[in-house]
Parts: sequence; structure tokens; C-alpha cells
Amino acid sequence: MRLRWVLLPLVLVSGCAKVAGSTINDVVIWIGVKSGIHALGGKLNGENSERAEWTGAIPKPPTMKPSGSGEDSGSGADLRDADLRDANLTNAYLFMANLTNANLTGVDLTSANLQRATMTNANLTGANLLDANLGGANLGGADLTNADLTGANLGGANLGGADLTNADLTYAKLIGANLSGANLTGANLFDADLRYADLTGATMPDGTKRP
Repeated sequence: MRLRWVLLPLVLVSGCAKVAGSTINDVVIWIGVKSGIHALGGKLNGENSERAEWTGAIPKPPTMKPSGSGEDSGSGADLRDADLRDANLTNAYLFMANLTNANLTGVDLTSANLQRATMTNANLTGANLLDANLGGANLGGADLTNADLTGANLGGANLGGADLTNADLTYAKLIGANLSGANLTGANLFDADLRYADLTGATMPDGTKRP
């Protein structure tokens, strides 16, 4: 089942969303300033369908940018504690989104825009972040075990205390990133750019700990 974009007023209730009397589970929302909410949901209650494919979810609708604004109106979506396991969010626009404590296990965020997003303590185990833009994002304490961050931009990102065990950081840009106390055991750092990165107290791929 493929669901299309709708622009409807939503009321968030305990991690679900209610639209016209129906409850949509596994909701992905894009909040627009003064423009309501875009919602893309998984399976409807009582429907024995497979999880919807969300290719290109949460784009930047060009008509939603208010005149004179410095950023697009989708900035700052509140997705705290959201359960987005295995969602396909390829090319998602999540600039400055709040994904604190979100469950993003196995999510596909290929080429997603997560600049300055807050993802503290988020679970990104096995997530696909290939070529994602995480510049300036806060990933403090996040679980990125087995995550694919190949070619991702993590410049200026906070990864303090993050678990990057067996993560693939091939060609990742980590210029000025905070990796203090991070666990990089088994991580692939081939051609990763670590200029000016803070690795104080980090556990390196070979298991050694930096002072």
C-alpha cells in the first residue's frame, strides 16, 4: 500500500495521529509553520497491510515557504519519542527536527536533510544514512550501531557519547565534530575527514581509548 501526502489538521495522541476518525499508526509528520501538518502514515487500524513504502517522505513543498522567512516552514518538526522503525525516509527534509529518543532502527534516511536536528539518545541501530546531511546535528548518546554513514556530512555535529560500534563512516565528513567519549569499536573510518574533530576519551576502531 502506498500512501499519498495529505494536508489535514491532526491531533497527536500518544504517538499516533487521528485523522477524520481513523487512527494512523507509525505516523511520519512534517510540521509547517502556520500551514498545518503533512502526515504520511503506515497501516490503518484494522487493515492487514504491509508497512507503507515512504519513498521521498517529508519533502520541502515549495509552496509552503513563507515570504521573507530565512528557512523553510518545515523546520523544527517535533518527532520526540516517535516510532519510525524501518521507515523509508529517503530524501526526507528534517531540518532542525527534534528526534530526541526516537526509534529509528533500520530507517532509510539516504540523502536526508537532518541539518541541526536534535537526535539525542535516538536509536539508529542499522540505519541507512548514506550521503545524509547531519551538519551541526546533535547526536549525543545516540545508538548508531551498524549504521551506514557512508559519505554523510557530520561536520560540526555532536556525537559525544554516541555508540558507533561497527558503523560505516567511509568518506564521512566529520570536520570539527565532537566525538568525545564516543564508541567507535569496529567502525570503518576509511577516508573519513576527521580534521579538528574532538576524540577525547573516544574508543577507537581497534579498541584503544584516547586520553
